[in-house]
Amino acid sequence: FAAMDYHLDWVFFSLYCAEQGYPAQRVVRDASLVTGNPEDVDLLVAFPDGADTHLVLIEAKAATGFTNKQFQSKADRLRVLFDDGGKRWHGVSPHFAILAPKPSKGLKYGKWPNWMKGNDGCPIWLDLPFDKDVPGGLRQAVRCNDTGAPSETGHYWQLKRRSFS
Repeated sequence: FAAMDYHLDWVFFSLYCAEQGYPAQRVVRDASLVTGNPEDVDLLVAFPDGADTHLVLIEAKAATGFTNKQFQSKADRLRVLFDDGGKRWHGVSPHFAILAPKPSKGLKYGKWPNWMKGNDGCPIWLDLPFDKDVPGGLRQAVRCNDTGAPSETGHYWQLKRRSFS
């Protein structure tokens, strides 16, 4: 199974239903597990390995960087969903990786759950091989003024080649 932008509420509900069965008319009380917020994982891959199921959760960035605030929030939520050691759900092994053109500098991961880190105690980083420009000439919409100069408050926009320098 593979999905993009998979909400963490859906991850919990899927695991709960797989372990407990569908809660027909029953109400389950645990606001820490189903929050109603749109926090997600960029790519979720699930596959069986004998009696176990592996869940690979990948956070991806191409042009912008990760923030510690964003990652700590996600790490806190994933700790609630999987526990610190990743053993909350019988037969489920979670894995976490970062996909980006280069490792993030200054990323603080000391308070992340252990299962979100590799054997060396650091996040697992997967290389997203981009040159200076995105393959295929991808473009982005950029706000500008009426002369085309970049402007955060401009009332115009134009397409610019996406750069990853």
